Amino acid sequence: MKKVVGIESLLAWRRQRAEAEAPPAPSGAHLLKLVQPWWEMWPDRFAASVRRLAAVQLSYGYAMAHPPHGHSGHPVAALISREHDGDQEAPARILYVSVRDGRLRLRFQLAPIPRSDRAYD
Repeated sequence: MKKVVGIESLLAWRRQRAEAEAPPAPSGAHLLKLVQPWWEMWPDRFAASVRRLAAVQLSYGYAMAHPPHGHSGHPVAALISREHDGDQEAPARILYVSVRDGRLRLRFQLAPIPRSDRAYD
C-alpha cells in the first residue's frame, strides 16, 4: 500500500532539495560588474569605436530621382560593436527623437546587414 504524501510535505521536500543543489549567491560586486555598460568596461575600445565612427563618410543622395527609403528619416553613420566579431559599419536612419524629463527616446532603422544574427544591444 502506498503512503499518502501531502502537497505541503512534497513542496517542502522539493524546496530543501533545490536549496541544497543551488549554487552560491553571487556577490554584490559581481552583480554590479554584470550591469556595467561595455563602454565603461573597455574605455580604450570605446574610444577607438568613436574615432572610427567619426571617420565614416555618408553619401546623402540628394540628387537621386527615386530615393530608396523615401523621405523618412535622416541618414547617420552607425557602428555595430560586438565583443567577438569586431565592429561593423552600417548606415542607419533616425526615425524619431524625443527628449523629455531627462529621458531620450530614439527610433532608428538599420540598413540590411548580411549577418544571420540580428540581435543587438
